[in-house]
Amino acid sequence: MTRGIRSAWAPASLHDGAVVSFDGDTLIATGGAIVEAIENRVRDARATRPLPPTLLDGAVRLLERGEAWIAPLSFVPFAAGDRLVAGERLATRAAELARGVVSACWFAHGDPVEIDVEATGSDRPYADELARTGARSASWWDVDGTALVLVHYRDGGRTERSAVHLVPVGWVSTTRPTPRKKLPRMDLDWSWGDVVSSLPDTAIGIGLR
Repeated sequence: MTRGIRSAWAPASLHDGAVVSFDGDTLIATGGAIVEAIENRVRDARATRPLPPTLLDGAVRLLERGEAWIAPLSFVPFAAGDRLVAGERLATRAAELARGVVSACWFAHGDPVEIDVEATGSDRPYADELARTGARSASWWDVDGTALVLVHYRDGGRTERSAVHLVPVGWVSTTRPTPRKKLPRMDLDWSWGDVVSSLPDTAIGIGLR
């Protein structure tokens, strides 16, 4: 992985992979810090919508997808289906970051609600869109009326990705769902190329520990 404060967003990360909690070999953010920043942005956004196009001072990106926002956390490529040493290291870091997100959300918001991304149906457009974009698992918590969804993706044995989605809670809730006729058309596809290309040249690292 390219070293330097923006290594996770450098063009080399498209080949080498990246986990946003690390700059090279240095831990720069924890799952708890990321969740706290997301919570603050969600709560602040009630008076300042729309959410700004960056999250955590420009290091963890927010990609806008209509009413949804995607905060990519990790991208782990493997060569020819084999987990190389570098891929294994990134996979370990990605798993650690995901556990940190889960722990912080569990402490603040209770048990997660699992989304079955394998079942399909006309009344489950968000889950269907997750499945279409390669999600293999997803779980969510209610943060002041916004669903914070931790999503894991897998493209066969070639790549693994993870991200946090911020979506209206009615998209995921079974007790107070958004009526289907009020749901927008969803396109939640993203790639690490979207992340790299969205980073301004003036962006700086988050400096969180």
